[in-house]
Amino acid sequence: MESWLTQFGVIAPVVKGRTFRRGGASGLMAAGAARGDVAKAGRWRTQAMAERYASAASMQARAVEVSRGMAPH
Repeated sequence: MESWLTQFGVIAPVVKGRTFRRGGASGLMAAGAARGDVAKAGRWRTQAMAERYASAASMQARAVEVSRGMAPH
């Protein structure tokens, strides 16, 4: 990723694998993925870490889906 960004003129990019954790967790939560699945995808030991990385907006969207009975718990 760093070499790709450098090719496009981003100076000294600092991009690591964990850079995408927040977006990945947020996207999965917003899509209604089970917390355990999000934790597994992020390679976290606990569901609490998945929730910590997920954005507040994605957690709220997930809560709405769960309240409608549309997403797994």
